[in-house]
Amino acid sequence: TYYKFITDDSGNLNKNFFINSSSCVFTIIDTKILGSTDIILKSLSIIFTIFLIIIFILLTSLTSFSQLLQHSTSREDLISKLIFFSYSKYGSKYVYGANGTNDVFDCSSFTMRMFEQIGIKLARTSRQQINNGIRIEKHKLEPGDLVFFSGRKISKRIGHVGIVVKAYNESEEFSFIHAACHGVTVSHSNEAYYRKRYIGACRINF
Repeated sequence: TYYKFITDDSGNLNKNFFINSSSCVFTIIDTKILGSTDIILKSLSIIFTIFLIIIFILLTSLTSFSQLLQHSTSREDLISKLIFFSYSKYGSKYVYGANGTNDVFDCSSFTMRMFEQIGIKLARTSRQQINNGIRIEKHKLEPGDLVFFSGRKISKRIGHVGIVVKAYNESEEFSFIHAACHGVTVSHSNEAYYRKRYIGACRINF
């Protein structure tokens, strides 16, 4: 098979003759039709490219949303597990300086061990733990946040820590689980002892 291009008397190429040597069938295609076809093909190519770009943007947006949703869900799950593990130690013995082995805690080893259960490492002492997260105002507290108090002597020096289990943002009150001198228990921020000794709170990032 071969192809031959023929011009008219003026030398202008206005007809294309495709000659098939095997079948001798002649097909005449006007160059105007070929021109229109070329424009259509280019247009389709542009439309297809735009379509691919739109698909790419949509897929990227959906991926980002999915990651955000997954992160949000994971945090909620971790907080739920943290609260669950904390309550499972309710009534456990308190011993000053205990590191949390054999379910015997002091206040900071309790928080350290509970966060350890969800794969998060905290510092050993309450004074160090407040620097493990970002400071949070009382009216913005959420379950899982750490709350800090002074020790038996009222001062600005941190001596006690607990984990928020429920927050009442409008009244700036909260309930927290902690290892107190009589064992792991749940207390409320409006109790006189803790109200007078409250220092601040922080939120651990995870």
